[in-house]
Amino acid sequence: MALRLGSIAALVLSLPALAIDAASGSAALSDAEIELILRKGKILRIRDIGVGVTRPRRLEIELDGVTFEAALKTVDEHVALARFDDGTTETNFTDSYLYERAAYLLDRHLGLNMVPVTVIRRVRRFNGAVIAWVDGAVIETERRAQKLNPPDPTYLKHQRDIMHIFDALIANTDRNAGNQLTTPADWKLHLIDHSRSFRRTTDLPENFLSRPCTLPREVYDRISLLSTADLKPLFKKLLGPPTIKALLIRRDKIIEKIDRDRQKWGDETIFQDSIPSLP
Repeated sequence: MALRLGSIAALVLSLPALAIDAASGSAALSDAEIELILRKGKILRIRDIGVGVTRPRRLEIELDGVTFEAALKTVDEHVALARFDDGTTETNFTDSYLYERAAYLLDRHLGLNMVPVTVIRRVRRFNGAVIAWVDGAVIETERRAQKLNPPDPTYLKHQRDIMHIFDALIANTDRNAGNQLTTPADWKLHLIDHSRSFRRTTDLPENFLSRPCTLPREVYDRISLLSTADLKPLFKKLLGPPTIKALLIRRDKIIEKIDRDRQKWGDETIFQDSIPSLP
C-alpha cells in the first residue's frame, strides 16, 4: 500500500495552548510541569482532527484546575519496503510515535528548546505521544502567505540553520514547510512532526552538506560531546543500539562539515546565537 508524507502542522492554526506565552515569548510553565499535566492530566475531550496521514487527535487535558491542549499521535508502523505516492521507496521504513519523545529529549539535551514538550502515555486503548501545543504560532506556509517577517531576517535564518543540523543529526526525512511553526510575538521557531526520524542511514542530506550553517558555540560543543553513555539512558525504551550508533556516525560527519565551514568562513561567521537580541 502506498504511504503518503503527512504532517500534523495544520492543527496549530486554530487551537491555543498554555505551553508558550505568546505575549512574552517565555514559558508559562516549566517543562517538568507541562510533562506532569500531559502525563497525568484527565482527558476532558478527544477529537479527530481530520488532517494528517497518521491521524493525529486533539486532546483537552486538565490537572489541578489547569487545562491544556495537546496533540496525540499513535502511529507505529514498521514496513520492510514502503512505496510512496511520489514514486520513491524506503526499506525498513518506520513511522513511530516513540520518535516524537526521542526528538524532544535530544532537543533539550542539546539546549535547543525548539521541540514542544512530549510525553508517552496511554489514551483509551492506545499508547502514543502527547505533544504540547504552541500558542500564537503559524505554520511556515501561512507565515509566507501572510508575509510575516521579523525585523531582522537573521532571527529566522540562524534558527533554521540549527534546524538543518538537528534534522541531519536525527535523520529526519519529513521536514517541510508544514511542520515548522513560528511565534511572531518573539520570532521563535518551533519544530513538530518527528515520527519519521532516527533512520539508520549514516549519510547526511546533500542540501545540508552544500551550504554553511551557523550555530551557537555551546550547541557545537554539546553535539561534539554526545556519546553512547549519554544517549543510551536518554533514549531508554525509545531507540535501540543500532539507531544510536548511526546517530553518532552522523554526528561525526556533521562536526567534520562544520569544521570545514569554520576553516573556510571563520568562527566569527559560523558561531552565531540562535536568536539575536531584539532591538
